[in-house]
Amino acid sequence: MNKVCRFCSAKLWHGGSTSLCCANGEVSLAPLQPLPDNIKSLYTGNDTNSKHFREHIRGYNSMFAFASLGVHEDFLPPGIYCFRVSGTVYHRIGHIQPNSDNDRPKFAQLYIYDTEHEIQTRLFWNRSLNTDILTTISTIMATVSPFVELYKHVAAAIDDAGDQGKDIRMVLRADSSKDPRRYNLPTASEVAVLLPNNPINCSNRRGPRNMLQLYQDAMSIVRRYGKPDLFLTVTCNPCWPEITNELHSQQTAADRPDLVARVFKMKLGALMEEIIKKELFGKVLAYVKVIEFQKRGLPHSHILIILHRSAKPITTQDIDRLVCAEIPQNKTLQNLVSKHMMHGPCGLANPNSPCMKDGKCSKRFPKSFSETTLIPCIRDVMI
Repeated sequence: MNKVCRFCSAKLWHGGSTSLCCANGEVSLAPLQPLPDNIKSLYTGNDTNSKHFREHIRGYNSMFAFASLGVHEDFLPPGIYCFRVSGTVYHRIGHIQPNSDNDRPKFAQLYIYDTEHEIQTRLFWNRSLNTDILTTISTIMATVSPFVELYKHVAAAIDDAGDQGKDIRMVLRADSSKDPRRYNLPTASEVAVLLPNNPINCSNRRGPRNMLQLYQDAMSIVRRYGKPDLFLTVTCNPCWPEITNELHSQQTAADRPDLVARVFKMKLGALMEEIIKKELFGKVLAYVKVIEFQKRGLPHSHILIILHRSAKPITTQDIDRLVCAEIPQNKTLQNLVSKHMMHGPCGLANPNSPCMKDGKCSKRFPKSFSETTLIPCIRDVMI
Protein backbone atom coordinates (compact mmCIF):
# COMPACT_ATOMS: atom_id res chain seq x y z
CA MET A 1 0.00 0.00 0.00
CA ASN A 2 1.65 3.19 -1.19
CA LYS A 3 -1.15 5.71 -0.81
CA VAL A 4 -2.66 7.36 2.27
CA CYS A 5 -6.16 8.85 2.45
CA ARG A 6 -5.88 12.57 3.23
CA PHE A 7 -9.09 12.44 5.27
CA CYS A 8 -8.70 9.41 7.58
CA SER A 9 -5.08 8.32 6.92
CA ALA A 10 -6.21 4.88 5.76
CA LYS A 11 -3.70 2.97 3.63
CA LEU A 12 -4.67 2.42 0.00
CA TRP A 13 -3.12 0.94 -3.09
CA HIS A 14 -2.27 3.10 -6.05
CA GLY A 15 -5.50 3.81 -7.89
CA GLY A 16 -7.65 2.98 -4.88
CA SER A 17 -10.61 5.23 -4.17
CA THR A 18 -10.92 7.17 -0.90
CA SER A 19 -14.65 6.46 -1.00
CA LEU A 20 -13.83 2.93 0.17
CA CYS A 21 -12.55 3.97 3.59
CA CYS A 22 -14.34 7.17 4.68
CA ALA A 23 -16.43 8.28 1.68
CA ASN A 24 -14.06 11.21 1.07
CA GLY A 25 -14.24 12.43 4.65
CA GLU A 26 -17.99 12.09 5.15
CA VAL A 27 -17.59 9.22 7.67
CA SER A 28 -15.58 9.81 10.84
CA LEU A 29 -14.97 6.97 13.29
CA ALA A 30 -13.32 7.09 16.68
CA PRO A 31 -9.88 5.45 16.68
CA LEU A 32 -9.67 1.89 17.96
CA GLN A 33 -8.36 1.37 21.46
CA PRO A 34 -4.94 -0.35 21.56
CA LEU A 35 -4.89 -4.03 22.41
CA PRO A 36 -3.79 -4.98 25.93
CA ASP A 37 -0.19 -6.17 25.88
CA ASN A 38 -1.10 -9.69 26.99
CA ILE A 39 -3.60 -10.13 24.15
CA LYS A 40 -1.23 -8.59 21.62
CA SER A 41 1.49 -11.05 22.60
CA LEU A 42 -0.92 -13.95 22.05
CA TYR A 43 -1.58 -12.70 18.51
CA THR A 44 2.04 -12.04 17.59
CA GLY A 45 4.20 -14.26 19.84
CA ASN A 46 6.09 -17.42 18.88
CA ASP A 47 5.80 -19.21 22.22
CA THR A 48 3.69 -22.32 22.78
CA ASN A 49 0.73 -20.47 24.33
CA SER A 50 0.57 -17.94 21.49
CA LYS A 51 0.56 -20.66 18.83
CA HIS A 52 -2.09 -22.59 20.75
CA PHE A 53 -4.23 -19.45 21.06
CA ARG A 54 -4.14 -18.71 17.32
CA GLU A 55 -4.87 -22.35 16.45
CA HIS A 56 -7.92 -22.48 18.77
CA ILE A 57 -8.96 -18.84 18.51
CA ARG A 58 -12.55 -19.68 17.55
CA GLY A 59 -12.88 -21.83 20.65
CA TYR A 60 -11.65 -19.02 22.90
CA ASN A 61 -13.95 -16.54 21.18
CA SER A 62 -16.98 -18.79 21.74
CA MET A 63 -15.96 -19.49 25.33
CA PHE A 64 -16.21 -15.81 26.31
CA ALA A 65 -19.38 -15.03 24.31
CA PHE A 66 -22.31 -13.57 26.26
CA ALA A 67 -24.96 -15.01 23.95
CA SER A 68 -25.48 -18.13 21.89
CA LEU A 69 -26.64 -18.34 18.29
CA GLY A 70 -30.32 -19.02 17.82
CA VAL A 71 -31.44 -20.08 14.33
CA HIS A 72 -33.76 -22.46 12.57
CA GLU A 73 -31.41 -24.53 10.46
CA ASP A 74 -32.72 -25.55 7.07
CA PHE A 75 -31.31 -29.03 6.44
CA LEU A 76 -30.47 -29.94 2.86
CA PRO A 77 -30.48 -33.36 1.18
CA PRO A 78 -27.34 -35.51 1.62
CA GLY A 79 -24.25 -34.04 -0.01
CA ILE A 80 -21.66 -31.38 0.75
CA TYR A 81 -22.60 -29.85 4.11
CA CYS A 82 -23.94 -26.32 3.97
CA PHE A 83 -25.13 -24.41 7.05
CA ARG A 84 -28.31 -22.73 5.81
CA VAL A 85 -30.54 -20.59 8.02
CA SER A 86 -34.27 -20.18 7.52
CA GLY A 87 -35.88 -17.15 9.13
CA THR A 88 -34.47 -14.75 11.71
CA VAL A 89 -31.09 -15.04 13.44
CA TYR A 90 -31.24 -14.47 17.20
CA HIS A 91 -28.77 -13.88 20.03
CA ARG A 92 -29.96 -15.96 22.94
CA ILE A 93 -28.98 -14.72 26.39
CA GLY A 94 -31.14 -16.98 28.53
CA HIS A 95 -31.50 -16.82 32.32
CA ILE A 96 -28.85 -15.09 34.41
CA GLN A 97 -28.48 -18.29 36.43
CA PRO A 98 -28.78 -22.02 35.55
CA ASN A 99 -32.23 -23.52 35.99
CA SER A 100 -30.98 -25.92 38.66
CA ASP A 101 -27.85 -26.67 40.67
CA ASN A 102 -27.18 -29.67 38.44
CA ASP A 103 -26.94 -27.54 35.30
CA ARG A 104 -23.55 -26.18 34.31
CA PRO A 105 -23.47 -22.39 33.69
CA LYS A 106 -22.67 -21.29 30.16
CA PHE A 107 -22.28 -18.10 28.12
CA ALA A 108 -23.30 -15.03 30.20
CA GLN A 109 -24.10 -17.23 33.21
CA LEU A 110 -20.36 -17.84 33.65
CA TYR A 111 -19.92 -14.20 34.66
CA ILE A 112 -22.51 -14.49 37.45
CA TYR A 113 -22.82 -18.03 38.79
CA ASP A 114 -19.98 -19.62 40.76
CA THR A 115 -17.38 -17.08 39.64
CA GLU A 116 -14.72 -18.69 41.86
CA HIS A 117 -14.73 -21.77 39.61
CA GLU A 118 -15.17 -19.87 36.35
CA ILE A 119 -12.03 -21.23 34.66
CA GLN A 120 -12.81 -24.86 35.59
CA THR A 121 -16.35 -24.45 34.28
CA ARG A 122 -15.08 -23.05 30.96
CA LEU A 123 -12.70 -25.99 30.62
CA PHE A 124 -15.63 -28.34 31.17
CA TRP A 125 -17.21 -27.08 27.92
CA ASN A 126 -13.99 -27.21 25.90
CA ARG A 127 -11.12 -29.24 27.34
CA SER A 128 -8.80 -28.42 24.41
CA LEU A 129 -8.30 -24.89 25.75
CA ASN A 130 -5.39 -23.79 27.91
CA THR A 131 -5.89 -22.83 31.57
CA ASP A 132 -3.27 -20.05 31.56
CA ILE A 133 -4.72 -18.46 28.43
CA LEU A 134 -8.25 -18.64 29.84
CA THR A 135 -7.07 -16.95 33.02
CA THR A 136 -5.32 -14.21 31.04
CA ILE A 137 -8.36 -13.47 28.87
CA SER A 138 -10.74 -13.61 31.84
CA THR A 139 -8.62 -11.08 33.75
CA ILE A 140 -8.45 -8.73 30.78
CA MET A 141 -12.18 -9.03 30.10
CA ALA A 142 -12.93 -8.08 33.71
CA THR A 143 -10.71 -5.01 33.29
CA VAL A 144 -11.74 -3.59 29.90
CA SER A 145 -15.24 -4.89 29.15
CA PRO A 146 -18.18 -2.83 30.50
CA PHE A 147 -20.47 -5.83 30.00
CA VAL A 148 -18.40 -8.04 32.28
CA GLU A 149 -18.48 -5.27 34.88
CA LEU A 150 -22.28 -5.19 34.63
CA TYR A 151 -22.62 -8.96 35.06
CA LYS A 152 -20.13 -8.99 37.93
CA HIS A 153 -22.21 -6.28 39.61
CA VAL A 154 -25.31 -8.46 39.26
CA ALA A 155 -23.41 -11.43 40.68
CA ALA A 156 -22.38 -9.38 43.72
CA ALA A 157 -25.96 -8.20 44.22
CA ILE A 158 -27.23 -11.80 44.14
CA ASP A 159 -24.64 -12.88 46.71
CA ASP A 160 -25.47 -9.98 49.01
CA ALA A 161 -29.22 -10.69 48.75
CA GLY A 162 -28.81 -14.27 49.95
CA ASP A 163 -32.12 -16.18 49.70
CA GLN A 164 -33.76 -13.15 48.12
CA GLY A 165 -31.28 -13.23 45.23
CA LYS A 166 -33.65 -15.28 43.09
CA ASP A 167 -35.89 -12.22 42.76
CA ILE A 168 -33.15 -10.07 41.22
CA ARG A 169 -33.60 -9.32 37.54
CA MET A 170 -31.41 -7.68 34.95
CA VAL A 171 -33.49 -5.54 32.57
CA LEU A 172 -32.42 -4.16 29.18
CA ARG A 173 -33.72 -0.67 28.54
CA ALA A 174 -33.55 1.15 25.24
CA ASP A 175 -31.90 4.57 25.05
CA SER A 176 -34.68 6.95 24.00
CA SER A 177 -32.14 9.36 22.50
CA LYS A 178 -31.15 6.84 19.81
CA ASP A 179 -32.92 6.23 16.53
CA PRO A 180 -35.51 3.52 17.40
CA ARG A 181 -35.36 2.12 13.86
CA ARG A 182 -31.71 1.14 14.39
CA TYR A 183 -31.31 0.64 18.14
CA ASN A 184 -34.69 -0.74 19.20
CA LEU A 185 -34.81 -3.74 21.51
CA PRO A 186 -36.07 -7.05 20.11
CA THR A 187 -39.75 -7.30 21.01
CA ALA A 188 -41.45 -9.53 18.45
CA SER A 189 -40.95 -11.01 15.03
CA GLU A 190 -41.26 -8.51 12.25
CA VAL A 191 -43.98 -9.30 9.70
CA ALA A 192 -43.78 -8.24 6.08
CA VAL A 193 -46.92 -8.03 3.93
CA LEU A 194 -46.69 -8.39 0.15
CA LEU A 195 -49.47 -6.79 -1.86
CA PRO A 196 -50.04 -8.86 -5.01
CA ASN A 197 -50.90 -5.86 -7.19
CA ASN A 198 -47.78 -3.88 -6.24
CA PRO A 199 -44.35 -4.33 -7.84
CA ILE A 200 -41.78 -6.06 -5.65
CA ASN A 201 -38.28 -4.62 -5.40
CA CYS A 202 -35.54 -6.94 -6.69
CA SER A 203 -32.70 -4.92 -5.13
CA ASN A 204 -32.09 -7.49 -2.38
CA ARG A 205 -28.81 -8.85 -3.67
CA ARG A 206 -28.48 -12.64 -3.65
CA GLY A 207 -32.20 -12.99 -2.92
CA PRO A 208 -34.21 -15.46 -5.04
CA ARG A 209 -35.83 -12.72 -7.14
CA ASN A 210 -32.52 -10.95 -7.70
CA MET A 211 -30.79 -14.19 -8.73
CA LEU A 212 -33.61 -14.98 -11.15
CA GLN A 213 -33.37 -11.50 -12.64
CA LEU A 214 -29.60 -11.85 -13.13
CA TYR A 215 -30.09 -15.23 -14.81
CA GLN A 216 -32.69 -13.80 -17.17
CA ASP A 217 -30.38 -10.88 -17.98
CA ALA A 218 -27.59 -13.32 -18.86
CA MET A 219 -29.90 -15.34 -21.11
CA SER A 220 -31.02 -12.13 -22.83
CA ILE A 221 -27.38 -11.27 -23.57
CA VAL A 222 -26.82 -14.70 -25.14
CA ARG A 223 -30.03 -14.38 -27.16
CA ARG A 224 -28.90 -11.00 -28.47
CA TYR A 225 -25.18 -11.63 -29.14
CA GLY A 226 -24.93 -15.40 -29.47
CA LYS A 227 -23.17 -18.15 -27.53
CA PRO A 228 -20.03 -17.37 -25.49
CA ASP A 229 -16.67 -17.97 -27.15
CA LEU A 230 -14.40 -17.97 -24.10
CA PHE A 231 -14.80 -19.25 -20.55
CA LEU A 232 -12.25 -17.90 -18.07
CA THR A 233 -11.73 -18.75 -14.40
CA VAL A 234 -9.65 -16.40 -12.25
CA THR A 235 -8.69 -17.63 -8.77
CA CYS A 236 -7.25 -15.53 -5.96
CA ASN A 237 -3.70 -16.42 -4.96
CA PRO A 238 -3.05 -15.90 -1.22
CA CYS A 239 0.67 -15.63 -2.03
CA TRP A 240 0.27 -12.47 -4.11
CA PRO A 241 2.81 -9.93 -2.78
CA GLU A 242 0.05 -7.32 -2.47
CA ILE A 243 -1.44 -9.59 0.21
CA THR A 244 1.64 -11.01 1.92
CA ASN A 245 3.37 -7.61 2.19
CA GLU A 246 0.48 -6.20 4.23
CA LEU A 247 0.07 -9.07 6.71
CA HIS A 248 1.10 -8.45 10.28
CA SER A 249 3.35 -10.75 12.26
CA GLN A 250 1.99 -14.33 12.51
CA GLN A 251 -0.94 -13.50 10.23
CA THR A 252 -2.01 -15.54 7.21
CA ALA A 253 -4.26 -14.60 4.33
CA ALA A 254 -7.11 -16.45 6.07
CA ASP A 255 -6.90 -13.89 8.90
CA ARG A 256 -7.46 -10.96 6.54
CA PRO A 257 -10.49 -11.60 4.30
CA ASP A 258 -10.82 -7.83 3.84
CA LEU A 259 -7.33 -7.65 2.37
CA VAL A 260 -7.88 -10.68 0.15
CA ALA A 261 -11.17 -9.33 -1.22
CA ARG A 262 -9.73 -5.89 -1.99
CA VAL A 263 -6.67 -7.25 -3.78
CA PHE A 264 -8.74 -9.72 -5.80
CA LYS A 265 -11.16 -6.97 -6.84
CA MET A 266 -8.27 -4.83 -8.10
CA LYS A 267 -6.66 -7.74 -9.93
CA LEU A 268 -9.95 -8.72 -11.53
CA GLY A 269 -10.61 -5.12 -12.53
CA ALA A 270 -7.17 -4.88 -14.16
CA LEU A 271 -7.79 -8.14 -16.06
CA MET A 272 -11.20 -6.98 -17.30
CA GLU A 273 -9.61 -3.73 -18.54
CA GLU A 274 -7.08 -5.78 -20.53
CA ILE A 275 -9.86 -7.92 -22.00
CA ILE A 276 -12.54 -5.30 -22.66
CA LYS A 277 -10.77 -1.99 -23.28
CA LYS A 278 -7.42 -3.20 -24.60
CA GLU A 279 -9.04 -6.12 -26.50
CA LEU A 280 -6.59 -8.77 -25.33
CA PHE A 281 -8.52 -11.51 -27.17
CA GLY A 282 -10.07 -9.22 -29.77
CA LYS A 283 -13.14 -7.01 -29.83
CA VAL A 284 -15.66 -8.00 -27.14
CA LEU A 285 -19.38 -7.69 -27.81
CA ALA A 286 -20.63 -8.76 -24.38
CA TYR A 287 -19.57 -10.59 -21.24
CA VAL A 288 -21.04 -12.05 -18.06
CA LYS A 289 -19.06 -12.64 -14.87
CA VAL A 290 -19.75 -13.87 -11.35
CA ILE A 291 -17.60 -13.88 -8.20
CA GLU A 292 -17.78 -16.82 -5.82
CA PHE A 293 -16.07 -17.56 -2.51
CA GLN A 294 -14.55 -20.95 -1.86
CA LYS A 295 -14.98 -22.82 1.42
CA ARG A 296 -11.63 -21.55 2.64
CA GLY A 297 -12.58 -17.96 1.89
CA LEU A 298 -10.64 -17.36 -1.33
CA PRO A 299 -12.66 -15.63 -4.08
CA HIS A 300 -12.67 -16.70 -7.71
CA SER A 301 -14.48 -15.43 -10.77
CA HIS A 302 -16.05 -17.16 -13.77
CA ILE A 303 -16.22 -15.04 -16.93
CA LEU A 304 -18.10 -15.76 -20.17
CA ILE A 305 -16.96 -13.67 -23.14
CA ILE A 306 -18.72 -13.20 -26.48
CA LEU A 307 -16.30 -11.97 -29.15
CA HIS A 308 -16.96 -10.01 -32.32
CA ARG A 309 -17.22 -12.04 -35.51
CA SER A 310 -13.77 -10.88 -36.59
CA ALA A 311 -12.19 -12.24 -33.36
CA LYS A 312 -14.06 -15.55 -32.96
CA PRO A 313 -11.77 -18.61 -32.80
CA ILE A 314 -12.68 -20.78 -35.79
CA THR A 315 -9.52 -22.57 -36.87
CA THR A 316 -6.89 -24.40 -34.87
CA GLN A 317 -4.55 -21.48 -35.48
CA ASP A 318 -7.09 -19.16 -33.84
CA ILE A 319 -7.26 -21.43 -30.80
CA ASP A 320 -3.46 -21.64 -30.56
CA ARG A 321 -3.37 -17.85 -30.56
CA LEU A 322 -5.58 -17.78 -27.45
CA VAL A 323 -4.61 -20.95 -25.56
CA CYS A 324 -1.26 -22.67 -25.06
CA ALA A 325 -1.27 -26.11 -23.42
CA GLU A 326 2.53 -26.37 -23.30
CA ILE A 327 5.16 -25.78 -20.65
CA PRO A 328 6.80 -22.44 -21.60
CA GLN A 329 10.52 -22.15 -22.25
CA ASN A 330 10.73 -19.00 -20.13
CA LYS A 331 11.90 -20.06 -16.65
CA THR A 332 9.54 -17.69 -14.77
CA LEU A 333 6.51 -18.75 -16.77
CA GLN A 334 7.59 -22.38 -16.52
CA ASN A 335 7.59 -22.18 -12.70
CA LEU A 336 4.16 -20.51 -12.67
CA VAL A 337 2.61 -23.12 -14.97
CA SER A 338 4.18 -26.01 -13.05
CA LYS A 339 2.97 -24.66 -9.72
CA HIS A 340 -0.54 -23.47 -10.56
CA MET A 341 -1.74 -25.11 -13.78
CA MET A 342 -0.55 -28.72 -13.83
CA HIS A 343 -2.73 -31.53 -12.50
CA GLY A 344 -1.40 -34.05 -10.04
CA PRO A 345 0.55 -35.96 -9.14
CA CYS A 346 -2.07 -38.67 -8.87
CA GLY A 347 -2.46 -42.31 -9.87
CA LEU A 348 0.30 -44.64 -8.68
CA ALA A 349 2.46 -41.64 -7.77
CA ASN A 350 -0.15 -40.36 -5.29
CA PRO A 351 -3.07 -42.76 -4.72
CA ASN A 352 -4.41 -40.49 -1.94
CA SER A 353 -4.90 -37.51 -4.23
CA PRO A 354 -8.39 -35.89 -3.88
CA CYS A 355 -9.09 -36.64 -7.55
CA MET A 356 -8.70 -40.42 -7.09
CA LYS A 357 -11.96 -42.39 -7.25
CA ASP A 358 -11.99 -46.21 -7.27
CA GLY A 359 -8.25 -46.27 -7.97
CA LYS A 360 -8.52 -43.98 -11.02
CA CYS A 361 -8.22 -40.24 -11.60
CA SER A 362 -11.73 -38.77 -11.82
CA LYS A 363 -10.33 -36.08 -14.16
CA ARG A 364 -9.09 -38.78 -16.56
CA PHE A 365 -5.38 -38.01 -16.23
CA PRO A 366 -2.92 -38.78 -17.67
CA LYS A 367 -4.22 -37.95 -21.12
CA SER A 368 -2.63 -38.89 -24.40
CA PHE A 369 -0.25 -36.33 -25.86
CA SER A 370 -1.26 -34.52 -29.05
CA GLU A 371 1.23 -32.78 -31.32
CA THR A 372 -1.38 -30.39 -32.71
CA THR A 373 -4.63 -28.76 -31.62
CA LEU A 374 -7.71 -30.75 -32.59
CA ILE A 375 -11.26 -29.46 -32.98
CA PRO A 376 -13.73 -32.29 -32.28
CA CYS A 377 -16.27 -32.89 -35.01
CA ILE A 378 -19.80 -32.03 -33.83
CA ARG A 379 -22.57 -33.65 -35.86
CA ASP A 380 -26.13 -32.41 -35.94
CA VAL A 381 -28.51 -34.95 -34.47
CA MET A 382 -32.05 -34.98 -35.84
CA ILE A 383 -34.75 -36.24 -33.50
